[in-house]
Amino acid sequence: MGNTILLLSNSQKHISKIETAIRWESADLMVVEKNDLMKNMYSFQAKMLLVDLDSFGLQTLSMIQSILNVEYLPVIYFFESEEGYSNSLLVSDNITVPISKLECGISEMVEQGTGFKNRYNIIMESYDAIDLMNSSMKALIDKYLLREDVYDIGLIRELLNAVFSGNRFISNYPANIYVIFEEIKTAVEFEVRSDGFVYEKNTEKLNDLYGFGFDTRAENGFHKNFGVLEYSDIESGVKLFPDFIYRDMDRINNFSGYSIGDLIFIGFNYPNTVTHFDSAVMKAIAINVDLIEGVKRNMRRVEESFIYTMNALARAAEVNDDSTGYHIKRVNFFSRKLSEELGMGNKFTKEIFHSAQMHDVGKIYVEKAILTKPGKLTEQEFENMKMHTLYGEKIIGNSSHLKMASEIAANHHEKYDGSGYPQGRKGTEIPLSARIVALADIYDALRSPRCYKPAFTHEKTLDIIINGDGRVEPSHFDPNILEAFKRVHNEFKRLYDIFQ
Repeated sequence: MGNTILLLSNSQKHISKIETAIRWESADLMVVEKNDLMKNMYSFQAKMLLVDLDSFGLQTLSMIQSILNVEYLPVIYFFESEEGYSNSLLVSDNITVPISKLECGISEMVEQGTGFKNRYNIIMESYDAIDLMNSSMKALIDKYLLREDVYDIGLIRELLNAVFSGNRFISNYPANIYVIFEEIKTAVEFEVRSDGFVYEKNTEKLNDLYGFGFDTRAENGFHKNFGVLEYSDIESGVKLFPDFIYRDMDRINNFSGYSIGDLIFIGFNYPNTVTHFDSAVMKAIAINVDLIEGVKRNMRRVEESFIYTMNALARAAEVNDDSTGYHIKRVNFFSRKLSEELGMGNKFTKEIFHSAQMHDVGKIYVEKAILTKPGKLTEQEFENMKMHTLYGEKIIGNSSHLKMASEIAANHHEKYDGSGYPQGRKGTEIPLSARIVALADIYDALRSPRCYKPAFTHEKTLDIIINGDGRVEPSHFDPNILEAFKRVHNEFKRLYDIFQ
């Protein structure tokens, strides 16, 4: 669609004069009704509007201004009569000319106006694309933030699709996009189909990233058009890219990109001339990817600090029961295995793997003589022992990061039939994480030697958990978790044998 000029006039004489005056071959003049102005602006992607002030008064001029507040369009108001001149005072902030001057200079005015509109559209495409991308970021952050990948290609692909795929706000998008990860020396090539849909075409490890013949670290990005006379810091006569890009690309017409951190984003072979506005779009994509990866790295550091603290605290609590520390390690693995078998998902299984070890942290407050007593505990001693669940909950506190660990510490001695402690909770009143750890902990306690009992074999432990022995009964466990244990009990045996 070419440069369509809309003409709003009720005067056939004026319409004929304008039609005669336009000699610019690439402009199409279309006479429209005022009620159809908005529809025609969108339908024909108009580049300019001419308004006859002799034909319309304040009401129509106000309507035009309302439309222009929604969708900008360059406007030239013209007049011939005294009434039209009076109306021109109402639009004094705009270009208003007598029709005689418009006839003489219309080609130049239209050329400048449509050129300005084309430039404006490019700017708005860039801003709209960036706004659209930013509005998509929350969903992408929620989806990818907890992933452990060094760089997540799925995130980048979805972000590129958010910008280019079916995006009515942007028309100039590249045929190919390279994302280069300098830290891991990897390049991913994305291909952009004609509808803007982006998919991965190729990934390759790189021996050498050097070979760019221009500064990829330019503050506002970089772009270059070949075969176009333009001022640029990028010289056409030098080798511009590393060998792998020339090897993969049949041709390079133009390119635009941005570099941040150890990421380089480059788009190649746009259908239209690239400008710094195309670089701005690539810059926004790169910054958003780098932002998410930076947040992920910081979250991992915080998470590692929490895990380190939990490990140290759990080891301190177990020093009187298990000086090797393998008990808490095994309970972690057993709990994760049960969670996987129950289909609890990656987030839950990862969290329980680190939280399960905190189940007995409250034993720090229990007297050593009680913990190491070889015989049966007195009633008072047992009451003191039971307090370790409440001590553990108090030690861990109410941090949202440690919510599961707190639930486990407080509830892992509750029993599904309500016969446990400290609250006598039953069924689903007990948090799922604690129900899982309860079985994992019992299995390991039965397998392990203690000052008050010998170690049991896997077979004997399996029989006690499934059939009961008076102290441990199958009714103590969540039936679904017990069934999951029956399916994976051999994996429990394998893990116990590894961590002895």
